Amino acid sequence: MAIFRMVASRWERARNLLLGGHRRLFGSWRLLFGSRRRGLVTAGAAAIAAAAVGLPALAAGPGGSPAPSELSLSIAPSAYASVSASASGAASASSSASMSASGTAGLGSAASAAASAATAAAAKAAAPARAAAASAAKRAASAAAASTKAAIVLREVAKLKGSPYVFGATGPRTFDCSGLTQFVYAKIGVKLVNYVPTQLNKAKVVPHAKQRPGDLIFFLSGDFAYHVGIYAGNHKMWDAPTEGQTVGLHEIWDDSYVVGQFY
Repeated sequence: MAIFRMVASRWERARNLLLGGHRRLFGSWRLLFGSRRRGLVTAGAAAIAAAAVGLPALAAGPGGSPAPSELSLSIAPSAYASVSASASGAASASSSASMSASGTAGLGSAASAAASAATAAAAKAAAPARAAAASAAKRAASAAAASTKAAIVLREVAKLKGSPYVFGATGPRTFDCSGLTQFVYAKIGVKLVNYVPTQLNKAKVVPHAKQRPGDLIFFLSGDFAYHVGIYAGNHKMWDAPTEGQTVGLHEIWDDSYVVGQFY
């Protein structure tokens, strides 16, 4: 009987040890599989978030390690596809922006070239007008200067009215014809010699239609210039006619005279 109780007691101890070991082993498996399920859930949530926001780093497993193979097969491809599409879209947007900037720069260069061409064309078209305006201004200035000089000539010769004619005289109280013109023209800075042919040779000969008051008029016998006077307008001239006469305003008696200009 005592032997039976001893055997029973040992059997009970062995059974308890066996059952206790089984429970510990089962608990370890529960802990293992529970941790695995939690890892799967956590990794899945991270992958879904990565796909939503386009951040590939969130698709990794817990602690930065790659997600389990089951998750990679079911979730990672869509996440990576989303991230890839996002990267492709960003690259496309960058390329479009670059092309837009290049296009804008090209348009700016074309506009600048067109503006330069338009400015050059306008300047070329305006050049004749500017030249004409400059020429007109020059003629106006020349005419004004000539008018001023003519006024001086006529004023100075009028002061000498009544001065006696003396052959070869050049003033200031007596004159011959070329001496009178020499004296008066010196007042406007024109130097002449006291000889009619030489004065004519120095003058610029112009048609009667262009004669102006103050111009010299020369009378010829053949090719020889023998007399000179100062044109006063209205078919009159200032001159020192001949012996016995005086400086005065006289009628032009011969219309075959030659007009000479010095200013």
